[in-house]
This record gives sequence, C-alpha cells and structure tokens, in this order.
Amino acid sequence: MNKPIALSGDYNLQPIGRYVNSAVNDIRAAIIAHSPGLALSPSPSCAILGWDDKVRPIHLRIAYVIPEVITVYEPVPPQWRTPGERGAI
Repeated sequence: MNKPIALSGDYNLQPIGRYVNSAVNDIRAAIIAHSPGLALSPSPSCAILGWDDKVRPIHLRIAYVIPEVITVYEPVPPQWRTPGERGAI
C-alpha cells in the first residue's frame, strides 16, 4: 500500500503544504500520468512525481478543472518498482 504523508498531531495541514511546494518546485518534478474523470476522482487530473526537502519521492494527484490537491503520498514497493514505475498490484 502507498505510504500516506502523515499529518501533524493536531491535523494541521501546513506540513502537507510543505510537501506539495517542495515536490512541485523540485527541478526533477514531472507529470507521470494523466487521468480522465473517474469514480474516485471525478475531475480530470494528473499525477506528479517530485521530491520533498528530505529527497523522498512524493506523488501528488492534482485536479485540472478546479486546481486542487487530491492525494499526496510516498510511492513504496510493491506498488511501485521505482518512484515513477508501477510495480505489482
């Protein structure tokens, strides 16, 4: 299972903003998938691979129609062979 990015103890969303900013602004950040609207994500969206300030790979799912972060997680085996290549499901 993908490793969700943990919120702080008081569920402050500020730490998530740091992950998003670091990952999207990393020079290696890239769109790794485009998705039409689906049941879990009714808006068309894309998956972005970036790295946080600790050099950890981070995946972000971003909606296109109303730009918003849908999910943020750390890709881990076995679902991901590498940060950008799917593994066994």
